[in-house]
This record gives sequence, structure tokens and C-alpha cells, in this order.
Amino acid sequence: SVSPARHPVQTLELLPTRELAVQVADQVKQYAKYTDLRSAVVFGGMDMKPQVAELRRGVEVLVATPGRLLDHIEAKTAVLNQVEYVVLDEADRILNYVPKSRTTLLFSATFAPEIKRLAESYLQNPVFIEVARPNATAATVEQHFYLLDEDDKRRAIRQVLKDKELRQAFVFCNSKLGTALLARALERDGLTTTALR
Repeated sequence: SVSPARHPVQTLELLPTRELAVQVADQVKQYAKYTDLRSAVVFGGMDMKPQVAELRRGVEVLVATPGRLLDHIEAKTAVLNQVEYVVLDEADRILNYVPKSRTTLLFSATFAPEIKRLAESYLQNPVFIEVARPNATAATVEQHFYLLDEDDKRRAIRQVLKDKELRQAFVFCNSKLGTALLARALERDGLTTTALR
């Protein structure tokens, strides 16, 4: 059927970044290859029109980033009132839009006390499963801690890259603006830089 009413969203999978959302969506398509299930992925940074068209055709499995999902909810192109399963990579306020009676799975690389409290507020009789010690670092990861003033952070990053003679590195920032500013500063220093936001 081409009717969206015959293909309501039944599973919602929330991912924190578009890269993860695309990866999960590709896996969902592979898993559903021999079924009649329809799936779609929605994320920011691109025109909403193709996503709107796909959602209007109806999908049972929706993979999304929170910001873009909220855009679709506000535009009434994503209707979540028939969701039965919610899968979260990061706990989020999206749960307020789906039915109270559902199966909810919460995944987190780190399970800080505030995440645990959030889980307990949304889940009934939750089962906690962990595959490693809380906040354990992989044996292959070397960690260093630098205590710096805010103004010294960029200079310290440049110095670490130079001292370690790193050809490639990921630098994580806590905001889009911070990412853009750091990328521009590193570019001015002659480093080829790409800001992923």
C-alpha cells in the first residue's frame, strides 16, 4: 500500500549524530531486505523536502537525530502515536511524544548517575546490562590530562599535534560554534581541517 496510514512508524531509533544515523539506517535496510518493512532516516544539515516525501509515503522504522526529528514533529510530517519500540543511543526528551506503553531500550557508552536517573524515570523495572566496567578506557587508549586556561586551549592543541607529529587527529568540542572557531584557527596555522557538526 502507498498509504502512510497503512505504514505508521512503529519503531523509532534515535542517534546523536547523522553519521551514526546513516550507519544504523543502512543496517536496518539490510536486516529488512526480505520483508515488507519500510524504513527511513532523517537528520539535519540537508533539505527536509526529500525526507518529508519519504515520510509521507509511510515508514515503519524511523531512524533519526533528535533535532531533525523535532523539526518533523513540529511540521507534522513525523507522527509517533503508534510507536511500539523506542531505541535510544542518548536519552532524550523525545520520549514525551511516544505512547507510555512501549518497549524501550537505552544504550549508552557511559552510564553516568544522571543517565541512570533519567532511565529510571522513563523505564519500568529496567534491567541493567554492562559489558565493561563503568567508564573503563580501552587498553589501547593512552590518556593525558592538561589543566589550561580557556585562552590557552587552542595553542595547546596545536602544540600537542606538533609534538606528537600527528598526521591525523579527531578533536571534540562541546558546541558547533566552538568546532567552527577551532577549525578556522587551525586552518590559519596551515593545518588542513574539517569541522564535522
